[in-house]
Amino acid sequence: MNKTTTTVIVIALIALGVFGALIPSLRAGGFSINAGAVTTILLGVVIAFTVFGVQSRRRK
Repeated sequence: MNKTTTTVIVIALIALGVFGALIPSLRAGGFSINAGAVTTILLGVVIAFTVFGVQSRRRK
C-alpha cells in the first residue's frame, strides 16, 4: 500500500474510534470516555501503522 492509502486507513480508524467513544457518552447525558476505549483506539492506530509500514517496506 502506498502512503496515501495508509494515511486514509489510519484516519478512518481514528474517526471510528472517536465516534464510537464520543457519541454514546454524549447520548448518555454527559461527556466521559472509558480509558480502555482510548487505549484500544491508540493501539489500533499503532498496529495499523506498523503492519502497513512493514508491508510497504518489504515491497521496495
